Amino acid sequence: MKKHCLLLFFLFSVSVIFSQDIVTNIRATFSDTIVYVFYDLGKPADVELYVSLDNGQIFEGPLNNVSGNIGKKQEQGNGKIIVWEAHKEFGDFESDKVKFKFVTEEQVGTKLPATEETGTYNGHSYVDLGLPSGTLWATCNLGANRPEEYGDYYAWGETVTKSYYSINTYKYYDKHKGVVTKYNISPAYGQVDNLMILNANDDAATNKWGEGWSIPSRNDWNELQNYCEWNWSRQNGIAGYSICGKNGNCIFIPASGYRGSNETRLIGFEARYWTKVLNSGLERAWCTFYNSSEIKVGACFRGYGCSIRPVLK
Repeated sequence: MKKHCLLLFFLFSVSVIFSQDIVTNIRATFSDTIVYVFYDLGKPADVELYVSLDNGQIFEGPLNNVSGNIGKKQEQGNGKIIVWEAHKEFGDFESDKVKFKFVTEEQVGTKLPATEETGTYNGHSYVDLGLPSGTLWATCNLGANRPEEYGDYYAWGETVTKSYYSINTYKYYDKHKGVVTKYNISPAYGQVDNLMILNANDDAATNKWGEGWSIPSRNDWNELQNYCEWNWSRQNGIAGYSICGKNGNCIFIPASGYRGSNETRLIGFEARYWTKVLNSGLERAWCTFYNSSEIKVGACFRGYGCSIRPVLK
């Protein structure tokens, strides 16, 4: 199970603001551009170090320019030392706004619990985050092969990608009336319905990955936000959120931006992920959008190309 420990230091003065039984006795010192972090490790564990340069608002990591007692299979013991070449990672920064966070994964013998994949269905991996609903979240975006890959972008209710995302290219735009219609069961036959949730035929996740997989509902995203810990971080250099359940299992959702016209916008800074629920405003559907300082479910224009993280129920 992954555990967290925060450390705050002001210049050469160190204060532990939160601790737990694995990592204790934390302190840090500076020497020019090198930061030395000391700690005691109560049990064998994998150890990662994250840093915040704004008093804990955003944590970046795990840090790359580190050496010493860091990484996989650290042995139990006191006086552990991590050497961080801070200037290589962030250049100059204000030392009075720095916080460190330790992330540890306790070892059981020589085998670690799975934290990225807990199973596959129809050839696609999922993670059990221990959510009350039992919903399982995919490890990758639709169209991606790795958690940090952005994957494909879809307009709401469409099951194919395209090169241009606008109201004029949107499947549910009535060019004669100049309006976006309600959700259609079968646009080819002109049957307009009052459904507020995508059916399987128009759900890109179901269409691409098969029965059982679907675009998350609005409640699914709310549950993920309410029952999991979200940390803005980087995976293989890609910005996004590491989302961990109370059972210690985690997924990574990249800041994939969104598609408007023929370009991808705000990539690396923001993301918009579809729900399968139509907004009452008709031209919009509910989506989760986030950046490094905000996470919320709101209404997005249906013709934009947004990411999809499938769920399994």
